[in-house]
Amino acid sequence: MNEKWTFILALIGAFALIPAIPTIIQLFKKQKLFGKIISRYYNIDEKQNRSFFLFKLSLLFKNKPFNIKEVECLIEYKDGQKFSDKARNMRLVIFNIRDRGTCKLQIDGKMFLNNFAVFLSETNITGFLYFEFECAKTDIKKTTFIFKSFDNKEKRLIFHEKEINGKQLLFEDSIWRPVIVTQTGILESCQLTNRSK
Repeated sequence: MNEKWTFILALIGAFALIPAIPTIIQLFKKQKLFGKIISRYYNIDEKQNRSFFLFKLSLLFKNKPFNIKEVECLIEYKDGQKFSDKARNMRLVIFNIRDRGTCKLQIDGKMFLNNFAVFLSETNITGFLYFEFECAKTDIKKTTFIFKSFDNKEKRLIFHEKEINGKQLLFEDSIWRPVIVTQTGILESCQLTNRSK
């Protein structure tokens, strides 16, 4: 009789754990990162010694959320040189855009991925990243985005240049506003604004 009750109680306990099985399995799943480049804007400064990149990415973290501390970009050129920079926020970004001329970036700070605190799992996230590099080359071999968390974990997205189809990249007219740059500032919509960063 005692063995029968032990078996019944063990069976009831096993059935009670069934709803918790998906949660337990989720704890052992490895975190994964998927992503693609939606847009890439590139400029070289007037002195030809620095380059500026603005990327728009679409990201998906699978299985677990990611608590983001910072994002780094590593650009590798065909000659083997590598340059890196941490994503930054700039109050003023001016690019020379083909067919548009000189334009000022018009994006709200909440659109920059480096301003997020957490990337939820199973949720598509789209946003921008801005970088500056001490190099003015154009022969890129590979672009790597390194997402770093507060608990010292890293997730990487690697894009080889030969796999990026420029015709599939999106150009967004709505984020760029034509401006006139003068010695004393920027003239936009008949107003003069200070150029200091």
